[in-house]
Amino acid sequence: KAHLKLFSNPARGTGRATTQSGQARANEGGEWILARKHLQVHSLASSQAVWSDLAADGSCALDGFTAVVCHQKGFSFILVTFYGLCEEGFSGRNLQRFARLGALLLQCRLPWIVAGDFNLPAAALQRAGFLERVGGVVFQAPLAYTCALGGGTHIDYIVASASSIPYIISVEGCLDVPWRPHCGL
Repeated sequence: KAHLKLFSNPARGTGRATTQSGQARANEGGEWILARKHLQVHSLASSQAVWSDLAADGSCALDGFTAVVCHQKGFSFILVTFYGLCEEGFSGRNLQRFARLGALLLQCRLPWIVAGDFNLPAAALQRAGFLERVGGVVFQAPLAYTCALGGGTHIDYIVASASSIPYIISVEGCLDVPWRPHCGL
């Protein structure tokens, strides 16, 4: 829509893409942030010289996340959307993806909020030491589950810096979304 601006990292094919009407479809990720045009929101990619170091395999696109700087009256913060790979846990390509996310967060001088489909329960991030390393706190929507697969799991949530906590009023889930089996946050 004309009154919105989009910041995106397109979905990526995994080699296991399904076909529909003879066309291959990407089946992993696709992170985006949609903001009203009148708000002061800018891509972090255009303001960070180290951004290329955070891309995977020399790519110019970030692997699994996109980030913006939001300027509001009296404060600014960084908003990141994140996608963790399915069935990889905190290892392999996911470990590399989390390392790049952690590197970005550790460079931030502003409060930050990461909303995402981590494809891991928050306890796994705690056990791996990721939350302590980046100084993150988990906020979860008050739902029985955020992904309906496997009888319901809680793998979509927010990780926020301690300095952003005063700005987080609540985290709500929305089950009526077109990207099921996950909810929206």
